[in-house]
Amino acid sequence: MTTIEYASALDPLLDMSTPPNWLVAVVPELGQLLVDSDQQEERLLGELLSGEQPVAKRLGFLYYRGLAAGQEQSIPSNQISVRYDLETDHYELTSAGGETTVESVDAAVEWIDGQFLEVKTLVDTYLTVSEVAADIDGLGPTGIRGLVDTFETVDAIIDADTDVLSEVPYVSGEHAVALQTALDETED
Repeated sequence: MTTIEYASALDPLLDMSTPPNWLVAVVPELGQLLVDSDQQEERLLGELLSGEQPVAKRLGFLYYRGLAAGQEQSIPSNQISVRYDLETDHYELTSAGGETTVESVDAAVEWIDGQFLEVKTLVDTYLTVSEVAADIDGLGPTGIRGLVDTFETVDAIIDADTDVLSEVPYVSGEHAVALQTALDETED
């Protein structure tokens, strides 16, 4: 097992409790894993890519429900990314729900806590709509992605007027009716 040196300012974020189906991991800097390699060529390449003593400054929170090896679907971002900027002592935060920069670890924790549900909802909606849409001829990944990006939840798709749904590119009126019917049946 390889140990990755990381900025201590990330410790409180690593100690956060995550909801079910979430992982948190330190993301190594470019070349960082090669620096400690047994092979001289890899060590030299690692030092060239990352500098003398690289320190990881990134974390990733990953919602892994529904992910499978070789998955072809382009699901919404299932991650919350954190980058700690050593020079400014700020946290740069990004997720499917937006991005921000905060000055304190407490503000970072608060923002991340708020993103868990938002990311989970988008991914779960995408997976549900994709599963139902598999039986709807002509409604493909681009239309599904557009619906999820626009409406965000299964309930919002079910409650929307079919004319509004069909305004989403690659979603016809027939697709909208078939999708709402199928989603409504899964809700029962």
